[in-house]
Amino acid sequence: MAGENVLPVQEYTDDFQILSFPFVHNLDSGNNTIALFYADRALVIDNIVFGVVTAESLTAQLQESTTPQAASGTALHTAQSMGTQGTYVVAPDATANLIAAGSWVILKFSAATSSVHGCVTIRFRSRLK
Repeated sequence: MAGENVLPVQEYTDDFQILSFPFVHNLDSGNNTIALFYADRALVIDNIVFGVVTAESLTAQLQESTTPQAASGTALHTAQSMGTQGTYVVAPDATANLIAAGSWVILKFSAATSSVHGCVTIRFRSRLK
């Protein structure tokens, strides 16, 4: 699905919304995803920040999906390493950051683990340019 160029907060301040989700990835080998939220209207994701508290050698990626229990969906950005503690600002892909109404945003891990935990913060807007 097509996307839009990311806008700085200073240019579009009144319509940004921010959601933060803590995660403890203790999923079994059959499911490496966590459903984060449902988009009841079209959204544009402008910024993603991962905070890794306990690290492990795997990656995480936000994806758009038609169901909350999907094993995978459409990638919204390049996969982020969870191998080192820290804060990681991730640029969404400007060609794929538009979330269609009726979609789920899921957090997909590259492997099952019981060790990695942290937080993901997403800034988005519902008014398209």
